[in-house]
Amino acid sequence: MKRKARFFLFAGLYWMFSLAQACTCEPGLLGTVGIQAAKEVFIFRLVSARALPGRTDDVSGPHIEGEIEIVDRLRGHGSVRKIRFSTASCCGVRLDVGTYFAGFGAAHGPVFKADSGNVVEVGARRDVQQARNNIHALLRGERRLDDVFPKSARERTDQQIVPPPCPRADAGGRR
Repeated sequence: MKRKARFFLFAGLYWMFSLAQACTCEPGLLGTVGIQAAKEVFIFRLVSARALPGRTDDVSGPHIEGEIEIVDRLRGHGSVRKIRFSTASCCGVRLDVGTYFAGFGAAHGPVFKADSGNVVEVGARRDVQQARNNIHALLRGERRLDDVFPKSARERTDQQIVPPPCPRADAGGRR
C-alpha cells in the first residue's frame, strides 16, 4: 500500500511540475499599441517551409525556415524574403503553407523571425483586402486589435502546451 501511495505521489508531482515548465517568450508586439508602433507591417503568403537540419524542438530558437511572398507592405521598406519560426509548444507558432498572414515588427535583412507576438493569420487570398483595410484602420488608431483580429484568429497560430496524460491507476498492468 505504501508503495502505491508513493507512486501516486511522485506521479502527481511529476505531472504538476511538467505543467509548470518555464515558458518565457520575448515581449511580443501583438497588441494595439505595439502594432501601431511597429516599424514593419506587411501581409505575406507562406510559399514553402522546411525543417532546418540538426534542430530539435527546443524553446530557444527557430527550426523551420520558409519562403514568403510579400503581397502588401503597409509600413516599412524591408527586404524580407524568408521566414524562420519555431513550432515548439512554448512560444512557437503554427504557420501553414499557402496561408496569408500579417507580420508586425522589425525585419532585419531578408529574414523575418516570426513568433506568437508578431504574426497573425489573415486567411485565404479572398481575405487579404479586408485585412489590409482593417490593419490600415488599426494603424490610424480608428480600430483596436480585438476589432481587427478577434482572439480566436490570434490564437489560431499559437502552439499550446499540452499537459501529459494522467497516470493510469493500473500502470504496468498491476493492480
